[in-house]
Amino acid sequence: VAAFVRLVVATGGGIVLRQTNWAALRNGVVVFLDPTPEVLELRLADETQHRPLLKGRASEIRRILDDRRPLYEQADVAVRVDDPAESPKTTADK
Repeated sequence: VAAFVRLVVATGGGIVLRQTNWAALRNGVVVFLDPTPEVLELRLADETQHRPLLKGRASEIRRILDDRRPLYEQADVAVRVDDPAESPKTTADK
């Protein structure tokens, strides 16, 4: 992936947990899409089949976000996502 130029790579939220991943991420510009817990809850509502720890657990989503926030904040750019109806294009245009 690092060999490509002008490439966007969407990772899972847990990528920040390993320092070796940060070394790879630093080959480009890291953008943190910074959602509110409410936006995450809405977006993950249909994902509970694949994410059993989150099933009906808004508090677990908040805990994970709070635990990882210091790691996410190492990104080069943060874009706040606080409107669940916002389209990906609108977010990208920020």
